[in-house]
Amino acid sequence: MMDMGKVKLKYIGSYQPYGMVIEVDKEKVDDLIERGEYRLFNKNDEKIIPKKPSLSWKEKEIKKWIKDNNIPVKYDIRNDTKKDILLRLKDAGYL
Repeated sequence: MMDMGKVKLKYIGSYQPYGMVIEVDKEKVDDLIERGEYRLFNKNDEKIIPKKPSLSWKEKEIKKWIKDNNIPVKYDIRNDTKKDILLRLKDAGYL
């Protein structure tokens, strides 16, 4: 029986968040790469992940980053978009 390990692939298409990393079975890897939507994930890709929030981050990730780093920036959870929050962070000098 064949080893059913997992392989990391990085998304390079346009429908899901660019750069999203998924793990799939080895038998499905060739099919996904042939379609041109994914490429093999390598260790250099981990260095590309930004340390500060950007528009590619989700709102929850930005809010978690603010909370984890104890940044005193006020925002309205229900009404502010991630762009508004990032502008406030930039104005406060955190970006």
